[in-house]
Amino acid sequence: MIEIQAKIQIEGKDTHIEKLPVNSLETAEEEVKAMIENFNKNLWPGEKPRKFIEIIKGGEKLLHNWERQNLVTQRDKYGLYDTYICKNCGLKQKRRSISRPLPTACYPDRTCTICNKVFKSKKNLIRHQMKKHEVT
Repeated sequence: MIEIQAKIQIEGKDTHIEKLPVNSLETAEEEVKAMIENFNKNLWPGEKPRKFIEIIKGGEKLLHNWERQNLVTQRDKYGLYDTYICKNCGLKQKRRSISRPLPTACYPDRTCTICNKVFKSKKNLIRHQMKKHEVT
Protein backbone atom coordinates (compact mmCIF):
# COMPACT_ATOMS: atom_id res chain seq x y z
CA MET A 1 0.00 0.00 0.00
CA ILE A 2 1.08 3.54 -0.76
CA GLU A 3 -0.18 6.63 1.04
CA ILE A 4 -0.73 9.53 -1.37
CA GLN A 5 -1.98 13.09 -0.94
CA ALA A 6 -5.03 14.14 -2.91
CA LYS A 7 -6.57 17.58 -3.26
CA ILE A 8 -10.30 17.36 -2.49
CA GLN A 9 -13.03 20.02 -2.53
CA ILE A 10 -16.20 19.98 -0.47
CA GLU A 11 -19.05 21.65 -2.37
CA GLY A 12 -19.11 25.37 -1.53
CA LYS A 13 -15.79 25.31 0.39
CA ASP A 14 -12.07 25.69 -0.33
CA THR A 15 -9.94 22.71 -1.37
CA HIS A 16 -8.07 20.68 1.22
CA ILE A 17 -5.53 17.85 1.17
CA GLU A 18 -6.33 14.33 2.36
CA LYS A 19 -3.95 11.41 2.83
CA LEU A 20 -5.39 8.27 1.24
CA PRO A 21 -4.08 4.69 0.90
CA VAL A 22 -3.87 3.29 -2.64
CA ASN A 23 -2.46 0.09 -4.17
CA SER A 24 -0.19 1.71 -6.77
CA LEU A 25 0.71 5.10 -8.22
CA GLU A 26 -0.48 4.03 -11.67
CA THR A 27 -4.05 3.41 -10.49
CA ALA A 28 -4.10 6.08 -7.75
CA GLU A 29 -6.38 8.52 -9.56
CA GLU A 30 -9.01 5.87 -10.35
CA GLU A 31 -8.88 4.54 -6.78
CA VAL A 32 -9.31 8.01 -5.24
CA LYS A 33 -12.22 8.80 -7.59
CA ALA A 34 -13.87 5.49 -6.61
CA MET A 35 -13.40 6.27 -2.89
CA ILE A 36 -14.97 9.72 -3.28
CA GLU A 37 -17.83 8.35 -5.39
CA ASN A 38 -18.53 5.73 -2.69
CA PHE A 39 -18.35 8.44 0.00
CA ASN A 40 -20.78 10.67 -1.89
CA LYS A 41 -23.30 7.79 -2.21
CA ASN A 42 -23.48 7.51 1.59
CA LEU A 43 -23.84 11.16 2.66
CA TRP A 44 -25.70 12.15 5.80
CA PRO A 45 -28.62 14.60 5.40
CA GLY A 46 -27.19 18.11 4.97
CA GLU A 47 -23.65 16.86 4.26
CA LYS A 48 -22.01 18.30 1.14
CA PRO A 49 -20.55 16.02 -1.57
CA ARG A 50 -16.82 15.92 -2.26
CA LYS A 51 -15.05 16.41 -5.57
CA PHE A 52 -11.63 15.10 -6.62
CA ILE A 53 -9.29 17.85 -7.88
CA GLU A 54 -5.83 16.28 -8.30
CA ILE A 55 -3.15 14.03 -6.83
CA ILE A 56 -0.27 15.96 -5.33
CA LYS A 57 2.99 14.68 -6.82
CA GLY A 58 5.96 14.05 -4.54
CA GLY A 59 3.78 13.38 -1.51
CA GLU A 60 3.85 9.61 -1.95
CA LYS A 61 4.97 7.59 1.05
CA LEU A 62 5.77 3.97 0.36
CA LEU A 63 4.89 1.58 3.17
CA HIS A 64 7.09 -1.33 4.20
CA ASN A 65 5.98 -4.76 3.08
CA TRP A 66 7.63 -6.93 5.77
CA GLU A 67 8.36 -10.60 5.19
CA ARG A 68 9.74 -12.89 7.88
CA GLN A 69 13.05 -14.47 6.85
CA ASN A 70 13.69 -17.14 9.49
CA LEU A 71 11.58 -20.27 9.99
CA VAL A 72 12.47 -20.57 13.68
CA THR A 73 12.83 -17.73 16.18
CA GLN A 74 16.53 -16.92 16.72
CA ARG A 75 18.41 -16.27 19.97
CA ASP A 76 21.41 -14.06 20.71
CA LYS A 77 22.91 -12.53 23.88
CA TYR A 78 20.04 -9.99 24.00
CA GLY A 79 17.22 -12.55 23.74
CA LEU A 80 14.85 -13.94 21.13
CA TYR A 81 14.18 -12.28 17.78
CA ASP A 82 12.81 -12.78 14.27
CA THR A 83 14.42 -11.29 11.16
CA TYR A 84 12.24 -9.41 8.67
CA ILE A 85 13.08 -7.86 5.29
CA CYS A 86 11.06 -5.27 3.39
CA LYS A 87 10.09 -6.42 -0.12
CA ASN A 88 9.93 -2.78 -1.30
CA CYS A 89 13.26 -1.32 -0.15
CA GLY A 90 15.32 -4.30 1.12
CA LEU A 91 15.70 -2.99 4.70
CA LYS A 92 16.47 -5.76 7.21
CA GLN A 93 15.06 -5.48 10.72
CA LYS A 94 15.09 -7.61 13.87
CA ARG A 95 11.89 -7.80 15.85
CA ARG A 96 12.38 -8.79 19.46
CA SER A 97 8.90 -8.20 20.86
CA ILE A 98 5.33 -8.27 19.60
CA SER A 99 4.64 -5.09 21.56
CA ARG A 100 7.25 -3.16 19.51
CA PRO A 101 5.98 -2.98 15.91
CA LEU A 102 8.24 -2.75 12.89
CA PRO A 103 8.58 0.69 11.22
CA THR A 104 5.89 1.39 8.62
CA ALA A 105 7.33 3.97 6.21
CA CYS A 106 9.86 3.05 3.50
CA TYR A 107 12.67 5.48 2.82
CA PRO A 108 14.13 4.83 -0.65
CA ASP A 109 16.36 7.89 -0.19
CA ARG A 110 18.30 5.90 2.43
CA THR A 111 19.64 3.47 -0.18
CA CYS A 112 23.25 3.70 -1.34
CA THR A 113 23.26 4.51 -5.06
CA ILE A 114 26.57 2.69 -5.53
CA CYS A 115 26.03 -0.67 -3.80
CA ASN A 116 22.20 -0.60 -3.16
CA LYS A 117 22.59 -1.21 0.59
CA VAL A 118 19.67 0.18 2.66
CA PHE A 119 20.26 2.13 5.87
CA LYS A 120 18.03 2.95 8.84
CA SER A 121 19.10 6.61 8.88
CA LYS A 122 20.39 9.23 6.46
CA LYS A 123 23.39 9.75 8.77
CA ASN A 124 24.40 6.09 8.47
CA LEU A 125 24.10 6.27 4.66
CA ILE A 126 26.41 9.31 4.50
CA ARG A 127 28.94 7.66 6.85
CA HIS A 128 28.89 4.49 4.70
CA GLN A 129 29.44 6.43 1.46
CA MET A 130 32.34 8.37 2.99
CA LYS A 131 34.07 5.25 4.37
CA LYS A 132 33.36 2.60 1.73
CA HIS A 133 33.08 4.63 -1.47
CA GLU A 134 35.14 7.72 -0.55
CA VAL A 135 32.26 10.05 -1.49
CA THR A 136 32.62 13.52 0.02
